[in-house]
Amino acid sequence: MPLCIRCRDFFPPDFMLSLQDGNEECVYCNKGVKHLQYTEKDGSVRNYTREECIRDYKILIGELKDTRDVKKILEKEKER
Repeated sequence: MPLCIRCRDFFPPDFMLSLQDGNEECVYCNKGVKHLQYTEKDGSVRNYTREECIRDYKILIGELKDTRDVKKILEKEKER
């Protein structure tokens, strides 16, 4: 899970930029914005805020953690 060196929040890998010093920075901090604008497949334009991005990523990670295969991996790690 990529952690932004500036705002200290976790973001999806596609929202992160690698810096020369080996750290990573989110596109929101890099551009100095609170939202990004993108076009949906149907042509509509949408704003995606930093908060929405963080919330959606936390939900996704939680759902992944609860899948059967990931639970098995986590249980094996606890046994070590």
